[in-house]
Amino acid sequence: MPFRRDALLCFAELAPTTLEIAESIDMLRFLEHGYPVHMVETTLPTQAVDTPEDLDLVERMLGACYPSNPEFDLQDCIDAIHQNPEWENINRHIEQKKL
Repeated sequence: MPFRRDALLCFAELAPTTLEIAESIDMLRFLEHGYPVHMVETTLPTQAVDTPEDLDLVERMLGACYPSNPEFDLQDCIDAIHQNPEWENINRHIEQKKL
């Protein structure tokens, strides 16, 4: 579940809560600290960070995009992946959970 940048910055400043830890549901941190949570369906691609390989990919995208443009967008990330085609294989072997 993707979060906006400003929400992630806020999240990082909030102390973890007992229920969040017990249930392993990050969103509970916002709710227990009194922040509203809105869910919006989107067709935009997102990048989950659930494994070390996912983190490696996102760190590479950030390293390629952020220094030259802190306000980078999805197209910048796509361009970075096209310029570094080997990145497409970083987490390809990870089997996604079935719904």
